[in-house]
Amino acid sequence: MDPHPLTLRELVAMAEGRVRESWDHTSVVLALVANVHRDPRRRSDPFMPAEFHPYERPRAAEPLKVDITVLRDVFVPRPGDGVRA
Repeated sequence: MDPHPLTLRELVAMAEGRVRESWDHTSVVLALVANVHRDPRRRSDPFMPAEFHPYERPRAAEPLKVDITVLRDVFVPRPGDGVRA
């Protein structure tokens, strides 16, 4: 395939799609092997492919809530920090 007519964004999207598709297959095989060797007394729920898929990590249930002063502490330099304006 000649990559010349494609943009960098299209090439990156294609590469990421290929990696995700490969992990889709790999995570199913890993879940299958884990379920074959699973002790039902120790773990009653079967393993799911998403548990092995690095791109399908469970997201946090709720976003972290902090006070707005955290932004000031992170982004505003204090005198004496050695940062010149």
